[in-house]
Amino acid sequence: MIALVIICLLTLTACGRQESQDVPGEANAIQTVAEDTYWTEERWIHNGGAGSVSMHPLYLTEEIKGLDAEPDEAYDGRTVTYCALGNIIYGLEDFYRRTGDDWEHLYYIIRYDGTDEGVLRWPIELSLPEEYAGKEFVAAAFDVKGEQELVLFLQGQRDELSNTACYLAVHMTPEGELLSVTDLYPALRELGVGMGTTYQTAYVGGNGYYYLVSGQENYIGKGNRVNVFDSDGKSVGIMESPGDGYIGVNWAMKLPDGSPVFSWSSPSNMYILLQTYDREENTAHTLWEGRLEYAWLWTPGADGYLYYVDMSGELMRCDIRTGSVEDCMYYPLLGLDGERKSGQLVRMVIGADGEPEFLGSKGGETVICRLGTEMPEKAGVRLVSGSFPDFLRNAVVSFSQKYSDYSVVVEYPNDGEDKEVYWDRAMAELTSGKGADMYYVGISEMRTLQEKGVLADLSELISEETLSALWPAALEMGTLDGQLVGIPPVAYVESMLVSDEIWAGDHWTLEEALEVFEAHPEMQYPLVSNGAFDNYDVLSWLVTESLADSPFLDVEKGICDFENPLFIRALELAGTYTKSFNYSEAQELYPEKDWLAMRIDVQIGQFDDLKTLLGEDYHIVGFPTEGESGTYWNSGGLLVVNGETEYQEEIGLFLEEVLSNDNVLFYAESVRRDMLDNRLIQKIVGGKTGMYIDYGDWGELKNVAKELTPGPEGDYRIGEYKAVMEKSMGQNVDTSAIADIIMEEAGSYFSGDRDAAAVAGIIQNRVQLYLRERQ
Repeated sequence: MIALVIICLLTLTACGRQESQDVPGEANAIQTVAEDTYWTEERWIHNGGAGSVSMHPLYLTEEIKGLDAEPDEAYDGRTVTYCALGNIIYGLEDFYRRTGDDWEHLYYIIRYDGTDEGVLRWPIELSLPEEYAGKEFVAAAFDVKGEQELVLFLQGQRDELSNTACYLAVHMTPEGELLSVTDLYPALRELGVGMGTTYQTAYVGGNGYYYLVSGQENYIGKGNRVNVFDSDGKSVGIMESPGDGYIGVNWAMKLPDGSPVFSWSSPSNMYILLQTYDREENTAHTLWEGRLEYAWLWTPGADGYLYYVDMSGELMRCDIRTGSVEDCMYYPLLGLDGERKSGQLVRMVIGADGEPEFLGSKGGETVICRLGTEMPEKAGVRLVSGSFPDFLRNAVVSFSQKYSDYSVVVEYPNDGEDKEVYWDRAMAELTSGKGADMYYVGISEMRTLQEKGVLADLSELISEETLSALWPAALEMGTLDGQLVGIPPVAYVESMLVSDEIWAGDHWTLEEALEVFEAHPEMQYPLVSNGAFDNYDVLSWLVTESLADSPFLDVEKGICDFENPLFIRALELAGTYTKSFNYSEAQELYPEKDWLAMRIDVQIGQFDDLKTLLGEDYHIVGFPTEGESGTYWNSGGLLVVNGETEYQEEIGLFLEEVLSNDNVLFYAESVRRDMLDNRLIQKIVGGKTGMYIDYGDWGELKNVAKELTPGPEGDYRIGEYKAVMEKSMGQNVDTSAIADIIMEEAGSYFSGDRDAAAVAGIIQNRVQLYLRERQ
């Protein structure tokens, strides 16, 4: 079954099975769901077996804006805190306004319950008891006890040092009418909870109990225990780590009866444990334990389902009756804003129809995205891929944010589906005239489709300005018979670094390289890498990287010559590497310079590091080749377009987005010539001004940048780097199957089972048979 991800503001998404593992416990331990408070008394079992997961389509049916619309008056400061119970979302807007030499503090309540009334909003005034008059208060937290009762946690400061004087749980109606006030600070002091800063992790249960996470470890909101207080503010218990490697506790969600649920994480075994507090036993009650270490933003659904979001942005659904886990959708594709184009969800609730509703942001406004069960009428551009790589996800998300009237559908195999069978079916559909609009393919598939005459000329869809901004190798990879039929979205450029004294030229043939290696027996290692490598890698660098431009292969004529003495010499040289080098060992090798050539990735940061460490008398030569350059592009695939598509305008805009500076910033080397210019920034670090390459955000790492050295020309080596990239080659002949044959048979030489000449003969016979079958 095909997993669909439709990207737009009216978006189809589908749940597919995610590979999962059984958690400890007996397979039949799941009990009947208790609908009052707890789901199950036992651990869930992630069965993940055949037929255990049914597809569950989710469609985005409505987007509601305006939850954080500014009031008519202007304010100097503003924060918003959201909470939810069931399908009702409340927000507390906390305003500050300058009045002369002082500040005025105002609050607004916002409420949305999914009805036709829309978003309700009104100001409130807090009339606290006289005993708290004269104290400065900070709105520390906000939560909902019931539909008609909200709780605002106010932290009162005694002096300018922010020492806490009281910590009030202020109960009020949604309209701001004061119901009661409970001071939790006396009990907190008895527990020894530090209260020197604003305490932002307080919650209230439907029964009136209070829950405060304390002992913050890494960031606000995560601690090592939960302090529990009754409705009178007295300490009644503590939820502490259950052991077995569990550290750090977060608030997770609320059950239908309003009971808060907290999650413990265990990095050692990738487990999550969900707990709530049992009032009768005065102890923590475990709801569930399983391999969901990176899960967050939970919410209980209807009919025994639990929804949650993992750290990669996937919305998951777990059936607590069977334990099956489903991958429902990649939520950033809803077009929500956020850093690196990933939607920053604030809350997730279950609407009256039992489907999730997301509270996030779009265009600077808080919005609710409601999911329904009816498929939208609007069709979208279909993009078929064997996988769903990050750069495609980011491009589709940013495209949906810019062009809300258009949509892109990414189709890829489900987990467990045979990818080869899936791809054969997709190719057959295309050649029969029933295919998708776009495909992300390998070089062989691109050639096959071009031979069948089904691909569009991309030069008619991509602007001349964008095409002229791309490296020549990018266009070379996708050009067949003079027509641009494919475009690689990312590039991984590989080459070799050699000392000027060893070889002065910028490329060499295999015969020339072998003569150089044989002429320097004083060097212990002819070839190395600054990453892990072995004898198979050495043979690849000598032969298979340049197979299409080697003396051993003529794909067009369908002939080969692997019994050539030159190939045997290369095989024997690779055989001198009797051990494999792991990353640490490889890192120790290259600074010693006891080698002749080193395989590298041509990235400006690494290029700069190597030249700085090794010296200026090293330059890019490339892998041995009969061609003009041995520096090659290695792209994961190319985007091609069905020549019969009805969506040329939309596809053109999407390709522009894929190739834009914004989208390609984070991935390997850019396909754009001007990307380096846009990445260079001048920064002052430690009082020193330097030039840095800006890599943007990498996951949790923000504003990643690397300092460059000026280099001998004072241009931070940019001129030399660009010269290498201009000469790089984009191979559009797929020789991977032949390379696989070479590596498979080379093993018998490396193991000592056959001599080099015998192995060369076997390779010759197998490759010639392969070429004959291809002809």
